[in-house]
Amino acid sequence: MSESGPGQQGGAPAEKREWYNSQTIIRIGGILVGLVTILFAGLALPFGQDFLCKSVGLSCPHVKVSDMQFGVSAIDFDAWCKDKLATIAAMPDQPPGFTNTQMDCALEFSASDPPGFSGQISGVKAVPGVVLVGHLQMKIPAQRTDIPMTVRAQCSRHDAAISMWVRVPCELSPPSYDFGNPYGTPESFVAEEPKPEAPELPEGAFVAVMSANSLDFIARYRLDMDGKINAELPPGDYRVEIAIGGPGEAVEPERVQAEFNVYPPT
Repeated sequence: MSESGPGQQGGAPAEKREWYNSQTIIRIGGILVGLVTILFAGLALPFGQDFLCKSVGLSCPHVKVSDMQFGVSAIDFDAWCKDKLATIAAMPDQPPGFTNTQMDCALEFSASDPPGFSGQISGVKAVPGVVLVGHLQMKIPAQRTDIPMTVRAQCSRHDAAISMWVRVPCELSPPSYDFGNPYGTPESFVAEEPKPEAPELPEGAFVAVMSANSLDFIARYRLDMDGKINAELPPGDYRVEIAIGGPGEAVEPERVQAEFNVYPPT
């Protein structure tokens, strides 16, 4: 009478284990948790979504804009304010607190052209009473939901001494100018908008939103350059470059620029 040993017909391997035992299930669960963690971590990183979309074949939304345009305009705030004060002063009853000074003048130009507004400029006089305005517009495909996007502004001034463009700090600010509070209150113009999960935005960048079911994006901003909230800049040629979109965002990156000249006040 013979006995079957390991590996012999009729016997069972001594090390054989059922695949569904508790230790195996724990290992498999740990692997799955790790994969899910990597997936979500990847989506949270700036380049994570783009990488996953290309490598794993995920269906990721991408919005491509067209006919992107950016122009620089100007508003003669001093002239507008002078006319406004003259109109109010001629009224039989002035509003309470009227001082008949520039402190009574506050301008908001997000959706309409105020008196003293000029179209796209090629040159502007370097005076404190003129406000620079950036006008950004583009055509967009209709989307079912609001699409957030990063907007970046980068400005340069041409240095004739070295025949090169040198960086000038700038930003697109809320479309307002108040002589009493010239920097305005951004909270008055920034709605409750969704923001993409992204690292801290670089200098001169902010988040805008393409509204759902819209075919156009049109926005106006106050253009602040070199620490100034008006056109009182060193004379010379200036360039403003606008970039939209970024890593991990649904909007495909696009760029546009505008140039203008600042000339002496006299």
